[in-house]
Amino acid sequence: MDFPSHYEIVVPQSIENDLAQLNANAGALAPLYVDIGGEANLSTYRTPDGKSLLDLCATSSLPNAALVLLNQGFSFHAAGNNLPPRHQWNHNHGYCGECSLIVAGLAYGQYMSQYDARELASGSQCKELLLGINGHIALEKMHLQFEKWQEEGANAFLSWIKAHVQQGHPVAIGVYMNQNQFFGTTDPDAGDDEYDHIVPITQISDNTIDYNDNGLWGDDSNPQYYFNSPLTAFPANREEANAPSGPIYSLSDETLDYGVAILGVNDLKNETFPVRILTNINDEPNEIQDHSEARPLPSPVSLLVCISRLTPGVTYNVYEYDDICSIPDSDFNNNSKGAKCTSISINSGSNYVFTRQITSDETIAFRVVQKEQSRVQE
Repeated sequence: MDFPSHYEIVVPQSIENDLAQLNANAGALAPLYVDIGGEANLSTYRTPDGKSLLDLCATSSLPNAALVLLNQGFSFHAAGNNLPPRHQWNHNHGYCGECSLIVAGLAYGQYMSQYDARELASGSQCKELLLGINGHIALEKMHLQFEKWQEEGANAFLSWIKAHVQQGHPVAIGVYMNQNQFFGTTDPDAGDDEYDHIVPITQISDNTIDYNDNGLWGDDSNPQYYFNSPLTAFPANREEANAPSGPIYSLSDETLDYGVAILGVNDLKNETFPVRILTNINDEPNEIQDHSEARPLPSPVSLLVCISRLTPGVTYNVYEYDDICSIPDSDFNNNSKGAKCTSISINSGSNYVFTRQITSDETIAFRVVQKEQSRVQE
C-alpha cells in the first residue's frame, strides 16, 4: 500500500532569497522552520502577493500549515525541542505529566491519548503520572530512552536542562505554581514541597528559560501556553513562589528538583531514522470525568508524519504499531510481528511526509529502518 499525501520536498530557488531574510523570533508557528541551510521562522513569511502563512492555511494549525508549505515545495524540520503545546485534562488531579510525555513522544514519532499515558504510568485514571514516582515507568513502556534528574541544586539542574535542550532532547520538569495567583490563598506554604505541576521545556539560553504549561493558566478556551522566565529569578523557595507579586511558575531551590530528558526511541543497534508527528488539534476535547476510570468519547485527529535523513534511491520499511508495548528495541525487520509495514523510497531530498487519520483514543507509533540492512553504527 502507498501512504496518502506523500510529498518529495525541494526548496524552490525562487523563494530562497525571501526566506533568507526571515528572522527567528518565536511565534505561533515557531516549531516549524524552512530548511535552507539555516532556520527561518515561518510565522513572518509572506508570499510575493503579500499573503501570510496563516492566510495560506486559513488556520493556525501546524500540520495544515506544513501541508500547504510542502505543496509549495518547502522542506521543514524542528529546531531544538521547540514543540507545539498540548492541552491537558484537569480532572483526576490533572494530566500535565501525561501531556508532557506525549509532547516528547510526538517528537519521536508516536502518539497516544492522555488516558493511555496515565494507564502506562499507574494503571489507574485516579493516580497521576509523576516525575520521581512513575513517569519513568511510562517511558519504559513507551520504548523511549531517557535520563532522569532527582537532585537538589537549582543551578545545577538548569545546567543539566540546558545541555539536553541544546541537543534537541525534549525535557519535562516539575515546577511550583503560584498558589496565590491560581487559587487566591494567602498561605505562604500552600502547595507541594517539591513541585505542583509538570511542564515541557521549549528553549533555554544563558539568561532565560522558555516552557509551556499544557494550558493550565488562563482561560481554558484560550490558554496562554508559553512562558518565559529569567534564569536568575526562576529558582525560588515555596514562600517566594506563592508571593502575590511573584511569577506564575517557579523552580524549587530548597528541595529536590525533578526532571526527565527524553533522548530518543529505544534503538539498540542504531537502525532507525527520525520520525516526527504533528497533530491538527492539540487537545482531546471530550475530557475525562472527575474521579472516573471511564475513557471519554474520542474525537478525530489528523497526523502529519515526517520521516527525515533519508537517502534517495534507498528503500526503507515504515513499521506502524498500534500497541506501544509491542515495539521491539532492535532488529526491527526481523521482529515485525504485529506491525503494519510499508516500503518507501524517495527520488530527491531527504524527507518523506504523509498524513494519517485516527481518533484521539488510538495509539500509533512509527519506526523506520532500511529495508535490506541496518544502519552502520555511528
